[in-house]
Amino acid sequence: MCKAAITKVSIYGEVEVEFDQEMMEYSLDNYNSDTLQIYVQPYRDWHEHKKSYDISQLNLTWTVKSFKSKKMEILLEFDHPEEVSPEIAPDSLIIDILDSNYFYSNALHKSLSEDYLRLEHEIPK
Repeated sequence: MCKAAITKVSIYGEVEVEFDQEMMEYSLDNYNSDTLQIYVQPYRDWHEHKKSYDISQLNLTWTVKSFKSKKMEILLEFDHPEEVSPEIAPDSLIIDILDSNYFYSNALHKSLSEDYLRLEHEIPK
């Protein structure tokens, strides 16, 4: 079974995803919106309790900066960083892996396990 976890989300938008197996390396151009969906999940849907809150305030762009063996590094750029984790409890970063073919272990001859196609980690203030 191939496993993955978000191990770091910094206040500067640096994200690290670690894998328990060495993954095949592909061109970084393959890691785009067809492969990954990355977004902010508001803690307990706090945004629904604010009248007329525009959820697009939590939009972000991202780039995979490196993917070597067991570690992927992603850089996030929030459109409005001050809007992320405004409550006492932090919001979560969600990474949905849409195409597991780009997360393949030669040693196991398997792609990432279905249990690890959605990754989640708290976003610090």
